[in-house]
Amino acid sequence: MKIITLTYPLVDTVINSIQEQISLAIGNFDGIHKGHQQVINEAKRIAFEKKLASAVMTFDPSPKAYFSRGEQYNKAITPLAAKLLLLEEMEIDYVFVVQFNESFSQITPEQFIQQFLTRLSVNHVVVGFDFAFGKGGQGNVELLKQLATGKFDVHIVEPYILNGQKVSSTAIRQSLVQGQISTTTQLLGRYYRLTGNVVGGDQRGRTIGFPTANLQLNDEYILPALGVYAVKVYWKNEQYKGVLNFGMKPTFNKAEIVPVMEVHIIDFDKQIYGDQLSIEWVHYIRSEMKFNGINELVAQINKDKEEAKQILASSDLDSTN
Repeated sequence: MKIITLTYPLVDTVINSIQEQISLAIGNFDGIHKGHQQVINEAKRIAFEKKLASAVMTFDPSPKAYFSRGEQYNKAITPLAAKLLLLEEMEIDYVFVVQFNESFSQITPEQFIQQFLTRLSVNHVVVGFDFAFGKGGQGNVELLKQLATGKFDVHIVEPYILNGQKVSSTAIRQSLVQGQISTTTQLLGRYYRLTGNVVGGDQRGRTIGFPTANLQLNDEYILPALGVYAVKVYWKNEQYKGVLNFGMKPTFNKAEIVPVMEVHIIDFDKQIYGDQLSIEWVHYIRSEMKFNGINELVAQINKDKEEAKQILASSDLDSTN
């Protein structure tokens, strides 16, 4: 997969690096959820059918983040690095990352067609039904079809409906902040994944028999609701079972602090400070609670650990670890 960063106005060296015609899916694609997959896979299908290269165009930052459409949009379901990994797994030939800045935000729909799509050797464009483009989102799918006449073909993908609900990034964000992890998984078509590095903590977990890895995220992710979760943990390409607490640790902390994400990796005893972990959120177990003492806390953690093991043993992922 070749990743090409585009900044307006385009320079000839970038344009000349593309030696073949392409079938292009365009969108922000935050989450690469089932609806996005439908758009991208259609572009891939057309590329195969017409013997074109497959391509995706996305934007960094997202238009909603750039225009500050609410603090929640400064965080992503799939930050750019995560998005690129997923697109590579989908075996896309080219990914165009358009730098969304002041100059790009001012281009008209006509300029977007003339100065981006036609100059990038686009043969076919695939977008979702609600695609908008150009300054202030002036362009819609009907205008795209009009402006594309004689230049490239356009295919519009209808919304993906699951259990009577339109699959969308907004619905996924809502399910995450409400702790509805099973809904998140259904809408994404996979488990929600966060990646970060293990940092030093207060070492308290080790003293009570449950060592935990404190995770410092390496990007601005949308975070699930506070609570205890059954998770899959990936370390150095190996998969492990885990139970994760995301919260304020009320049993030990008397004042409100920033939430801490700490995971106990089951049947694991290795030194991993500074290493990268990826966490897949499988199931919400319970809300965070304050206990009267260490014994109550240890008893509950044991229950959480056993519940997590049962949940993960029956999950649809490899459960051999």
